[in-house]
Amino acid sequence: MHILGRSLRGGLHDGVASALGITAGSVRTLTAAAGLSLLLATSPLAFTSVKLAGGAYPILTQCTTVIHEQFQATTTASAGEVCAGRRGALLQRGHGRCSRRAVRAVGL
Repeated sequence: MHILGRSLRGGLHDGVASALGITAGSVRTLTAAAGLSLLLATSPLAFTSVKLAGGAYPILTQCTTVIHEQFQATTTASAGEVCAGRRGALLQRGHGRCSRRAVRAVGL
């Protein structure tokens, strides 16, 4: 679509230039991928480090998610905004009205 648009807008010269630019980018990407594959195939240390990093990444993201959720729960609870009133109404302390933040914290 890009090459077609450039050709229609700027003529044959712009279309060919766009096609060559995209091809050069693709060749560069394939060359980099081939070089990285060659490096990983010849170096056991590099291959092992990539495997370990690939295994550690999901664990790290899960840990940061859990820590973030725990932090959010702790700050919401320690702020003292949520208290249960009669019939399950959520009241903001001292004001006697329902707080949107308190409702979100409980999950309603």
